[in-house]
Amino acid sequence: MNTHIKALTTIQRLGAGLLITCLSACSQLPSLGSAPNSTEHDQGWRQGVVEEVGPAHQLNARSGVDCRPPQSRSANVSSTASEAPFARVIYRHHKIRLERIVPLSSDQALPRVGQDLRFQVKDCQTPARPL
Repeated sequence: MNTHIKALTTIQRLGAGLLITCLSACSQLPSLGSAPNSTEHDQGWRQGVVEEVGPAHQLNARSGVDCRPPQSRSANVSSTASEAPFARVIYRHHKIRLERIVPLSSDQALPRVGQDLRFQVKDCQTPARPL
């Protein structure tokens, strides 16, 4: 009987140790789907991956939200607005894959395809910024 009690307490100790380890490890993980900085998220900043970069008139128009000025979307337009740099980004919102065409700053180097960007969903005029 003593052997069974010792075995049971050993199993209980191992189980308790394993439970404590799991709980402490899980508490260190960021919540799935939460923003890295909730203040920025509340202000409309999101993170996405660049799919395409170029002047406004050259980007593929498959995007759900298009921040380009309407007059700059045509290849026939030869204006400064159609030459402004934009990026088509892919991001997730509640596990749904979304696309958006966002403005880029002409003062910075253009991002590469596959690069992470932070962009504004509440203001189409604010240029995206690299992470």
